[in-house]
Amino acid sequence: MLRLLSDRHRDLVSLRTQTVCRLHVLLRELIPGGAPVRLRADRAAVLLRRVRPTSPVEVERKRLAQDLLVDIRRLDRDLGDVRARITAAIAASRALKHTP
Repeated sequence: MLRLLSDRHRDLVSLRTQTVCRLHVLLRELIPGGAPVRLRADRAAVLLRRVRPTSPVEVERKRLAQDLLVDIRRLDRDLGDVRARITAAIAASRALKHTP
């Protein structure tokens, strides 16, 4: 079970990294100077709220960035859930080892 959860955690981290990189690209195109290297969802949301698109292409970039932000928040929740399940699985495993 721990192997399954570990693999899931690794996959989620990879997906989150890819999504953050895609968001970074869009923010770089929308904001002069781009976004900080270590981008958190709340910081990206603040940056996106400040963006005032002036062309249809920028409007779509902002929409795509907002979609990616939603994806990042979902992935963050999923990662938290998997971490909790890993913690519970480890605790259960230790309890079984100490059962007579």
